[in-house]
Amino acid sequence: MIYLIHGDEEFLRAEALAEIKTALGPPEFAQLNTAELDGARFSRADLHHACDAMPFLAPRRLVILNGALTAFARKAQRGQGKGRGQADAAGTRSAEDAGPSAGEGGEALPAAAKELRGALIAYLAHVPESTDLVLLEPALVRKTDPVSKALESAALAPRVRILLCQYDGEWWKQDEWLLNWLTQRARQRKIKIEPAATRALTELVGHDLRLLDQELSKLLAYSANARAISVTDVKLLVSGVRERSVFEMVEALAGGNGKQAVALLQSLLAAGEQPLGILGMIAWQFRLLLQVKELMSQGQSQDAAGAALGQKPFTMKKAWPQAQRFSLATLEWAMERLLETDIAIKTGQMEDRLALTMLVAELSQSR
Repeated sequence: MIYLIHGDEEFLRAEALAEIKTALGPPEFAQLNTAELDGARFSRADLHHACDAMPFLAPRRLVILNGALTAFARKAQRGQGKGRGQADAAGTRSAEDAGPSAGEGGEALPAAAKELRGALIAYLAHVPESTDLVLLEPALVRKTDPVSKALESAALAPRVRILLCQYDGEWWKQDEWLLNWLTQRARQRKIKIEPAATRALTELVGHDLRLLDQELSKLLAYSANARAISVTDVKLLVSGVRERSVFEMVEALAGGNGKQAVALLQSLLAAGEQPLGILGMIAWQFRLLLQVKELMSQGQSQDAAGAALGQKPFTMKKAWPQAQRFSLATLEWAMERLLETDIAIKTGQMEDRLALTMLVAELSQSR
């Protein structure tokens, strides 16, 4: 079989790959019959050597080609950028001529990479029956991708499975998809959990599927499945991820509650978070609020702003009321202070924890 496992959900990709590995038999034999190739550096010979080898003490052999299609796409993008730059300078080059080796749709894939991709496509029809070839991609592969089109062709279709490992619907339905995923996950594992507890768990953890699964395991161990997991159980055992703490900190800042904001900061530091990491998370939150405020000032609705910024609904539900409590001038000033604090820490002008504490206290006094 040939598999294309693609999408930005690492947990789903890992589970799909683990299921394929079980077909190799006991782990000790599976390891002997598994080869991994770096998609950014592999050669035609590497691919043939890995796939054409016979299985050893096992019914099948597994070859994992990591990120090849993503690497091809990045090289094509760099080539297109180069082609556009040359066209701007000369003012005469067409899109079809752009880049070292133009392809369909003005693609500018370098000649060597284009040749390697062609070799991969040609070889797909010759992968031995005893080998499972997995094209493992960390992002969505477009249907227009030449390798994807080859996999979906009638000639290869009977031997191909394409597994999408990410949400692929309207952005405003992503929270609903997450809730359904967690509900199905609990059913698969035969875990009893109340619907309200499932919703509370997604609200606390967010869209990190691996962390959701880990917290579900923790709740299962606590309840021993003797009864359904309740909202109380979730609130007792599931500490929100650090992003939630930062959100609460910004909420306190928006309300002028400097004492609570500093307390939340100290709890993050006590939990082992690095000051620069916290600073980066605060900066991300304030940058989002600034973007939301600007769209808000243009008369856009919450849904329209979320779509424009590519933010998930649950993020916008939190950011929208926060942005209303800050003025545009204050948010711009906050971004300047965040930059100044970052420079002060990195240049040794101030000790990191002190600088961060002073910044949080200062931000709580200006709205």
